Amino acid sequence: MIGTEFLDYLSKFQVATYVGVEDFADKFNFLITVMVLMLCTTIVTIKQYMMKPISCYMATDLGGKNLLDYVENYCWVQGTVPIAYSGRVPETDEGWAELEKHKLREYLISTF
Repeated sequence: MIGTEFLDYLSKFQVATYVGVEDFADKFNFLITVMVLMLCTTIVTIKQYMMKPISCYMATDLGGKNLLDYVENYCWVQGTVPIAYSGRVPETDEGWAELEKHKLREYLISTF
């Protein structure tokens, strides 16, 4: 019921008529898929930029809230390195270079 009302509302805009869509599958692919992708992009954007974006492990307490925000933003930009709980932190540049290959990065795909 809500889906048909929503599609009727979208049909008022007549966006899908000039593209050459032929049936319901074409309309669904042209309109609904884009809306679902935009909704997912919005959810990820809100999660990353308005809520707590990423958790960085810090062994000691940092002085002040601004420094904590800085470290979390640094982790967001640089990515995180997975180290097992029983694993050791590398002490040489070669060890860090090896971990760099396995760095976890989050990518935000958005359309403007």
